[in-house]
Amino acid sequence: MPRSDLLRRPWRLLCSFAVAALAAACSDEPEPLPRFDLILEGGTVVDGSGAPGRVADIGIVDRHISHVGDLALAEADERLDVTGGTVVPGFIDMRSSAALDADDGRDARHLLHQGITTAVLGTDGLGRHDVARQLEDWAAAGIGVNALAFAGHARIRDAVLGDEDRAPTPAEVDSMRTLMRRAMEEGALGLSTDLFRPPGSRAALDEVVELALAAGEWPGAIYDARHGAPDDALEGVEFEATVEQAIRIGEESGLRVIFSHFEPWGRAETGIRTIEAARLRGVEVAAAWAGYGPRPGEGLPPDDDELVALPWIMTATDGDGHGAFPRKMRLFALDGAEVSVPFAVRSMSGLAADFLRLPDRGYIRPGMWADIAVLDLDRYRSTATNDDPREYATGVNHLLVNGAFAIRDGDYLDGTLGMPLRRDGSPVSRD
Repeated sequence: MPRSDLLRRPWRLLCSFAVAALAAACSDEPEPLPRFDLILEGGTVVDGSGAPGRVADIGIVDRHISHVGDLALAEADERLDVTGGTVVPGFIDMRSSAALDADDGRDARHLLHQGITTAVLGTDGLGRHDVARQLEDWAAAGIGVNALAFAGHARIRDAVLGDEDRAPTPAEVDSMRTLMRRAMEEGALGLSTDLFRPPGSRAALDEVVELALAAGEWPGAIYDARHGAPDDALEGVEFEATVEQAIRIGEESGLRVIFSHFEPWGRAETGIRTIEAARLRGVEVAAAWAGYGPRPGEGLPPDDDELVALPWIMTATDGDGHGAFPRKMRLFALDGAEVSVPFAVRSMSGLAADFLRLPDRGYIRPGMWADIAVLDLDRYRSTATNDDPREYATGVNHLLVNGAFAIRDGDYLDGTLGMPLRRDGSPVSRD
């Protein structure tokens, strides 16, 4: 079936699955099973919801998950025995190290070997404002993972003011708002900023608020904020004040807020208190964290144990592009006992899909795109070191991206199966 036809089918498939389920519920006859393209049989399914794993088969039709359960009697073009494996949704990287614009990076192989099938780019104010062109370029070139993008304040400012260190005129603010609105129309997740390094540090708060208000005209849009850090160029910035400022921008503009680079380094209690206070008053605030990454000459950050068990903390590859996801799983759920495997899997999949409001990613359930990883948890680990940071992770036995094998029997096969995604999750065609 042509790829363009597949791209038009997700919403029809979701509806057909719902109708079939309703019809089965109203009938004494069991629902007839289709002939499956592929059945993954016998694995322990950890579905992304946080629920305990269960042994089940997964039936795939037209690159989507069609059934989860006992499919021993079903017909299929192919069956793959994954007994003993842990079957999880493809992971979602909330602040990705992927270089999808580069010839040597668009396959995102270092992410695939971690079980990552979807990546968020354009954080820290660096996302392109010509979002439609970016998505089309990714589609034309072929990318290894599904990808979504923020529009960045730094890029928008540069397009209007260049490298000038001054406040924009009212006409220039209008031009910046126009670029922001166009990016949202073209499918950007929202606005990203880094206000503590140039060129973001040159902007007054009201400039950022104007762009946030423009993005906030689209329901569900997100403000990605980078909080202050110990090495910030802007001296005297208090960590708590920068977190509060980002939340205030979100509240005033109507944007949901994520700290995709949440790395408090000894100040976790302060950051947690500020974020949870905002959540209690109804602000949708979350964070992604990669503080468990290796740092030359240093041990793990002191905040890890406090952060890993929070229900609003997602996962990112920032700082540990080749091993963040298995390192987190290994340290805190397998070798450690800070969280369970289902909790860790949720922080890497369903939680992120919920925050991004992706209707058909992040879970193993009927109607989802078949982004699926089969893990050998005994072998799932980062092999990257400070001396050799580009070693691929081990333990991903099989990986399906949009229903096709990117990795099979541990062997890398294909780095072109990903889809550029608009904010609503709809894919951009390669045609």
